[in-house]
Amino acid sequence: MINKKGDNILVQNIIFIIIIVVFTAILVLFVWRSASGESLIEDGYSKTIALMIEAGKPGMRIEFDAEKLFETADSNNWNRGRAVIVENNRVYVQTREKGGKSYGFFNDVNVNILTDENKLILEINE
Repeated sequence: MINKKGDNILVQNIIFIIIIVVFTAILVLFVWRSASGESLIEDGYSKTIALMIEAGKPGMRIEFDAEKLFETADSNNWNRGRAVIVENNRVYVQTREKGGKSYGFFNDVNVNILTDENKLILEINE
């Protein structure tokens, strides 16, 4: 009862330390998930595919290696056929249940997406 003010400061400091630890843990978890690779792979492939479509002409068939994309989708039990979708002038790349990235393009073309083992095939049509 003599040092009541000191006990109050101690409780405030403990609460402050707990808040700092929780905030730091949330921050580290966010950074770790953002840099885990899945998000970066989805972002990279969505931009690459959109730029290929933008540079392509009707009648072109573009094949490229998508091994990393398919490995990521397989590790998350995600269907390879749903990993890349092109609709409404946007490329959607998704390798997991929650998440995914999209990137737009300006070409007014229809794109068929085919897969062959670890290759992704883009057929560009009018």
